[in-house]
Amino acid sequence: MSKKYLLLIVVLLGFAVFVTGCGGGRDLPKASSRIVGHWAYFGEGETDPTIEVYIGEANDEGVGSYIWGTYPPVFRQNPIYANYRVLSEDRNAVRIEVFGLPSLPGTRSHKITINKDGQSLMIRTNPNMEHISCVPIPSYKYQYIDSKVEP
Repeated sequence: MSKKYLLLIVVLLGFAVFVTGCGGGRDLPKASSRIVGHWAYFGEGETDPTIEVYIGEANDEGVGSYIWGTYPPVFRQNPIYANYRVLSEDRNAVRIEVFGLPSLPGTRSHKITINKDGQSLMIRTNPNMEHISCVPIPSYKYQYIDSKVEP
């Protein structure tokens, strides 16, 4: 085999590894796909997360699982299970409606702005809402932890 072909094979293999390794195999082009996974908010100077969110992939109807909790030791014992529905999305953001929360009847609208690299997101509650409860706490930056969609 000539050096030219060997070099071409090495370059193509390297490119394939690079492409499949970027984003950990996640579907990054769509905002609604980038939000899928395990996310955590870390308070200033904290090494353990204060809030964790697990967001499952939306089905064909735009509905997915949404698991939320604060303070991981309590969260691991008693996570809050709900669902979300994708209301709209563009390249950088997705608006979802969280429903099925046992302690908060009705729905809660959130806008999730996510970086194109899929490594951090901001969750904000709709400012026009009349309620004062927010799930999760609005305007906090969450970091991507891993691809898990449940604790």
